Amino acid sequence: MIKGWKGKRLRIDLSLQNAWSEDIPAADLCQWLGGRGLNASFFSQNFRSPISPSSPENPIAFAVGPLTGSLAPSSGWTSIASFSPLFDLPSYAFTRMAGHFGVPLKAAGYDQLILQGKADRPVYLWIDNGEVKFEKAASLWGKETTETTVAIQEEKGDRNIEVLCIGPAGERQLPFTNVIHRLSWTGDHLGLGYLFGTKQLKAIAIRGKKPVTLHDPRRILDLCLSLKGRIQKDQRIQKVKEEGTFSLLGREDGMMIKNGKSWLPTDPSKQWSVSLRTHLSGQ
Repeated sequence: MIKGWKGKRLRIDLSLQNAWSEDIPAADLCQWLGGRGLNASFFSQNFRSPISPSSPENPIAFAVGPLTGSLAPSSGWTSIASFSPLFDLPSYAFTRMAGHFGVPLKAAGYDQLILQGKADRPVYLWIDNGEVKFEKAASLWGKETTETTVAIQEEKGDRNIEVLCIGPAGERQLPFTNVIHRLSWTGDHLGLGYLFGTKQLKAIAIRGKKPVTLHDPRRILDLCLSLKGRIQKDQRIQKVKEEGTFSLLGREDGMMIKNGKSWLPTDPSKQWSVSLRTHLSGQ
C-alpha cells in the first residue's frame, strides 16, 4: 500500500441501510493522486452517461488525498462529486469543501465515501472509527444546521465529532441549497443540500482515530514547515487575509480554483503531480 492512503472505500446504501468496505486498487491510487481524481475515476468506471440527480442511484462521492490528516498546508480539503441539479441537463459536477470533515474520514480508515439509495424516513449517518450506524433523524428534521450539529454532538457525548448537515431548505429539496460543516464551511456549486434532501439524509457525523502513515515523516514535516513559512510571507495571502477571497475575483494567476465543472471525466490523471507521489511512496 502506498503511504498516505488507506486503500479503502466505504460504500453506503441508504435504501437497504447497508454499509460495506471495498479495496481501492493500488493502480488507481497511483494514477489518481488526489481525492478529486478518485471521485472522477469512480464515476468514469460506473456511469457511461449521466443520471437524474434525484434518482436514488445517483451517488454522492466524498474523497480525500494522501496528505489529508498530515500537517501539509490546505490538506484538509474534501473533494465532493455527484450528478448536480444545477444544470439544465443532468451533469457530473465536483467541488471542494474546506474544514475538517476529510480528516476523520481518513482517520476512520477510508480514502473515499460513496452514498447511494434513499432512506424511507429521515436518517443521519454515524461513522465511528469505521463502524456505520443509521440513526433516526425525525427529531432533527426541520432544525437549522447549528441546532442539528449541537444536537448530534450532545447525543454522542463528544463535541469533537465532525457533522455535515442540511437545514430546512435542503429538506425541501431546493436545487441551490447546500450542506454546512462546522457551522460555516460549505461545498458550493453542486446542490448538495438538494441531494441530501432527496435521499432523506439529514447529516453525516464522523469520528476517526486511526493515524496516517507516511513514507518519510521527517522529510514531509520539514517540507510542510518550509511551505508554511513561504505562505505566511506571500503578499497575495496577506491581501486575502485583509480583504477576503473576493479580492481574487477575475485573477488568472492560479489563485482561484474553479469548481462546478459540468463534464463527465475521462482522464483526470493529467492534473496530478508526479513529484509529490515520489515523496509519498519512496519510489
